[in-house]
Amino acid sequence: MKNKQRRSHKFIQPALQWNLMKQLVLLSAIGLILQFGLFVLTLTQLSDRLPRDSATLLDESYSALMRVFLFSLFVLLPIMVLVGVRVTHRIAGPMRRFTGFLEAVERGEGPSDCTIRKADLLHDFCALLNRVTEPMRRGEAGDHESSEERDAA
Repeated sequence: MKNKQRRSHKFIQPALQWNLMKQLVLLSAIGLILQFGLFVLTLTQLSDRLPRDSATLLDESYSALMRVFLFSLFVLLPIMVLVGVRVTHRIAGPMRRFTGFLEAVERGEGPSDCTIRKADLLHDFCALLNRVTEPMRRGEAGDHESSEERDAA
C-alpha cells in the first residue's frame, strides 16, 4: 500500500474500533466525574470556612460547576470519538491488512511482503509476519516437505 494513499473508510473493523472508543470515552467520563467530585468537595470545604454566605457560595458554585461539567462532557465526548477513530484506525487498518495477507497465504497465493502505512501501529508484528510466512510464500515449505518425504522413502 502506498504511504500517501488515504483510507476511504474510517471504520475498517467497526466492532474493534467501537469497543476501543467506548473504553476511551468511559475513561474520560470517569476522569470528568472524579474531577467534578473533587471540585465540589473542595468548594464545600472552602465554604465551611467562610463566616457567612457559605450556603449561597455553595449553591452558586454547585450550579456553576454543573454547567462546566456538562459543557466539558459535551465538548469532550465528540473530541474523544474523533480521536478514538483516528487512534483505532492505526490499529484496525493493520489488523485488516494482516487478515487479508494471512488469508492470501492460506489460499497459497504467495503474496508479496505485508506492508502497512508509516503512521500505523504494529510494524514489528508486520515484520514478524513477513519473516514467519516467507518460506510458505516463496514455495520453500512445499519443497522442504517434498525432500523430507523423499528422504523417508
